[in-house]
Amino acid sequence: MFKWVMYFVLFTPIIWSIPGMPGFVSLTIAVNVFNMIGFPVISIGLLILANNKKLMGKYKANWFENICLGFATILAIWSAIELATGFF
Repeated sequence: MFKWVMYFVLFTPIIWSIPGMPGFVSLTIAVNVFNMIGFPVISIGLLILANNKKLMGKYKANWFENICLGFATILAIWSAIELATGFF
């Protein structure tokens, strides 16, 4: 998966440099759509990983970090929903 993401990141800017292709505004909209999907997934994954004692050991998230991560997760999900309803 990492290899395909790297290919995507490396070769997609070439599309916007070809004459007659979509401009910067289209690129910005496309990136916002990917962020709308990606941020809640990353936030939920970070919350799960930070509380996994098997991975984190004695550095597992405490109550304050859980509150902050929970707030960030709720904010990411809320903003994704707001962007999705406003976009479509």
